[in-house]
Amino acid sequence: MSSFTHIDEKGHVRMVDVTEKPPTVRVAVAVGAVFMKPETFSMIRDQKVKKGNVLETARIAGIMAAKKTSELIPMCHPLSLTHVQVDFEPDEKNSRIIIEASARTIDQTGVEMEALTAVAVAALTVYDMCKSYDREMTVSGIQLLEKSGGKSGTYKRISDQKNAKSDRPVKEKTNSHYLVIIVYAITFALLVSGCKPMVKPPTRENAMERVSSWSSPDFLDDMTYN
Repeated sequence: MSSFTHIDEKGHVRMVDVTEKPPTVRVAVAVGAVFMKPETFSMIRDQKVKKGNVLETARIAGIMAAKKTSELIPMCHPLSLTHVQVDFEPDEKNSRIIIEASARTIDQTGVEMEALTAVAVAALTVYDMCKSYDREMTVSGIQLLEKSGGKSGTYKRISDQKNAKSDRPVKEKTNSHYLVIIVYAITFALLVSGCKPMVKPPTRENAMERVSSWSSPDFLDDMTYN
C-alpha cells in the first residue's frame, strides 16, 4: 500500500506530504469547449441572452472555481494562487466557445487542477446561462495544454493545440455504415454457397457512394449472379 502516494501503509487515504518540497513558480494552462446550435452561438455573441453577459459571467465563475479547487477535489492542496485568467475564443464556424484558463502560484505543488477546474466551471456556467435556449449544448475536450515548475519540469501537449481544443464528440455510426457491412456479408454468403458474383465486391469508398444514393435497402437489383 505504501507505493500509493495517496494511501498510507494501513490503506487509509491521505494527502501527499509536500512539506520538504521547495516552493517554485508553478504555471498551468487548460482548455475546453462548449458546442451549441448556431442560433445559441449568435445569441451569446450578440449578448442577447436574457440572463445577461454569458462570457463575463462564465469568466468570473471560472476564476472563483480555481480558488475553490481544494474544496472540490479531495486530495488537492489549498494553494495561494497569484494569478488566474480565463479567456474565450468564439468559433463561429464550428458553433463553439473555446475556453482557456491559466493559473499561477509560487508553491510546493502544481496548479493543473486549478486550471482544469476553471475551464470546467466556466463551461458549465455557459450551459447554465443558455440552457433554456439549447439543452443539447455539449461540454467537450477539457484537457491540460501545458504546465511548468516543480520536480517534473515542463510539460506541453504534443498534439496540435488548435485541434486539441475540443473537437466535437464522434457521432455514432449511421445506417449507411451498416448497409456497407450487409453488402459484404451477402457477397460472402453467396460465394460460400457457390454463387459467383459477376462483379467484384465494392470497395468501401464505392459502397459508400452507392449507399448514399439508395432510397431503400433493395440494392440487389444492381448485382447479377450466375
